[in-house]
Amino acid sequence: MRKAMKIKNIAVLLIYCLFGAGAPLLAQVEGIPVGGDKKIGFLQFALVLEGTEEAKLEIGKVRSYMEGKQADYDSQRTQLEELKKQYLEQERGLTEQTKVEMQRTITDNEKNLRRMQEDIQADISNRRDVLFNRLSGKVQIILNDFATQNNYGAILFVDQLQGYFDPSLDVTQEIIRLYNERHPVSAAGSTP
Repeated sequence: MRKAMKIKNIAVLLIYCLFGAGAPLLAQVEGIPVGGDKKIGFLQFALVLEGTEEAKLEIGKVRSYMEGKQADYDSQRTQLEELKKQYLEQERGLTEQTKVEMQRTITDNEKNLRRMQEDIQADISNRRDVLFNRLSGKVQIILNDFATQNNYGAILFVDQLQGYFDPSLDVTQEIIRLYNERHPVSAAGSTP
């Protein structure tokens, strides 16, 4: 109960800052038009980013890339395990020089495998960030146009809010639909 009151107070303060002290604040929180005929809407931003056809296509490309890199990693890991197994099986019969060389090779391969894993993770994070930023920019333009054309005074991202909101105020699916209209994915699987 206390958390809900705190969220309601934060929402009141946010709307108060957006629209000034002239409108009745409680009415703004209850979803009644704000500042005359302005409305408040809510958006599940993560769903928009994942729900557009372009995002689905691009996420598929990143997944394919990840699967390829995982196969490379698994192959090198298997080679390393085989090298370790070979070393353990032959250790007693090896000369000291050969033991040192094999141990060095194993250590180098372990380092290379760790570096490969770090590089793959960094590359995937970079690809995800580039994709997220590109899609976010397009979504923001659509959201701005949608809010202006449909008389919204504020559209808040539910992903970063906790508490309750009336599902009828959720504009997520409409934004996904508009995004797909403005940025269609061709039959060949790319954006124009």
